[in-house]
Amino acid sequence: MIVADIGAGAGQVTYDWFDKMYSNVAEAGIAFTSVGVITSDPASVERVLAWAARLGDRTAYLVIENSIAEHTDFRSWRESEQARWFQQHYSQSAIRMDYRLPVLEMPHCQTYLCT
Repeated sequence: MIVADIGAGAGQVTYDWFDKMYSNVAEAGIAFTSVGVITSDPASVERVLAWAARLGDRTAYLVIENSIAEHTDFRSWRESEQARWFQQHYSQSAIRMDYRLPVLEMPHCQTYLCT
């Protein structure tokens, strides 16, 4: 397994890297899975779709619906024509990450109240 953590805003340099190494790595029998994290922000969906437009079917896709609020609205993911096309053609896997209390994610907090 090879893991490459590529920033959400990565662009041409990253695309060039993928294009250059893809065929050699794929010939070795290594498959790719791209993990895209989306939120209620339409820009997060646009980033996943931009990656998919460039990578196409050279990778599998896993989309994580990250609920960053108690009642997250994924309208841009569920209703946009481009996102629905992506889901029908590429995204065979999606998981939902439920909202968590932010205080539980702060390692320096020992209780619900941070001092």
